[in-house]
Amino acid sequence: MSPDPNLFLSTIAAASAALVAIIGGLLVARFVGLDSDQRASRRAHDAADGRLKTARERASVTHSRVVRWEARGFLAAEGVMGAIFNGQTDLVELRAIADCPLNDDDLRVVVTGTAQDIDAAKQAIATNPPSEDELTDTDGWDAYRKRVAGTSDSRPWRAVFLLKADELEQERERQRREQQQRRREQQQRRREQEQLRREQEQRRGGGAAQQGLIGLPRLRFPELGRLAFNFPPLPDYGTVLPKMVVPPSAISARRRDEIYAEDERAQQRVDDYERELERIDTEHAQIAGPTGWLWAAVVILIVFAGAGIGLPIWEMSRGPTSLSAVNWVMWPFFGALSALLGYMCVYLKKLTRKDQAG
Repeated sequence: MSPDPNLFLSTIAAASAALVAIIGGLLVARFVGLDSDQRASRRAHDAADGRLKTARERASVTHSRVVRWEARGFLAAEGVMGAIFNGQTDLVELRAIADCPLNDDDLRVVVTGTAQDIDAAKQAIATNPPSEDELTDTDGWDAYRKRVAGTSDSRPWRAVFLLKADELEQERERQRREQQQRRREQQQRRREQEQLRREQEQRRGGGAAQQGLIGLPRLRFPELGRLAFNFPPLPDYGTVLPKMVVPPSAISARRRDEIYAEDERAQQRVDDYERELERIDTEHAQIAGPTGWLWAAVVILIVFAGAGIGLPIWEMSRGPTSLSAVNWVMWPFFGALSALLGYMCVYLKKLTRKDQAG
């Protein structure tokens, strides 16, 4: 009596199913681990990217403080604001007037913004001109800002307003000088008329009229109308603009050092977070997905499952009667098993080499 072929086929199918279950479980665990590593890497990347964005925002704020600090001293220097007010925006020309530690990019932003503020202030003040009371009052600028909505409290706006106040003062001073000059001329004409009347009386009264009431000779006044009154020329508008000079005190120097130190710390944090993000990106690229070795294992496992499980089950479904008719099934089984074991040996050897190299 020949052996039962179904027992032979079921044994091959059971052994193959056990191996497929074990190795398939390991592969699934590996894929799950890769997915978990990817998720953790993405979370770490998102966290690092968020820290980097926050650090860059803080660095931008601290750097803007440095720019404002240096810009305040630069614009307060003699002649700088006046040059910008007169249309000068060339950085070389402005640096020739006063030195500034800012780089060209930051200084260009300051100069451009100041020129734009001056133009906006000129147009706004021309549209809503301040009253004489506002121009002459010490608190006139605050009153004008309260009266006209949208008025900025920046240095260029105050400069344009105070320039208007200075123009009004110069106009009033010119009018006062003209009035004084007219009064002098009127007084001189009256003196000349009085002198002419006295001379006529002296000629009519004789030589005795040359003496005064107490016997002293009358004094003749010079012709005041011929005196020249030389007034200094009007100052340049650039020299009358307001200046907020930073006092060279110890407190100011300490504050400047604190601003620069804070900016340096912020920039250092940005550099540190950038390097951290680069490291996380490198690690993420290494675990970004399954490698070729894992996909090769999946292919070999599928072939082994087909040869060790699929073929025996197919033969059993045909109802074999003799073992010799189905013994060929063991050759695909052994071939697939050899491929699977060979893959495991090669993969373990590869991992061993990586560990030694590390």
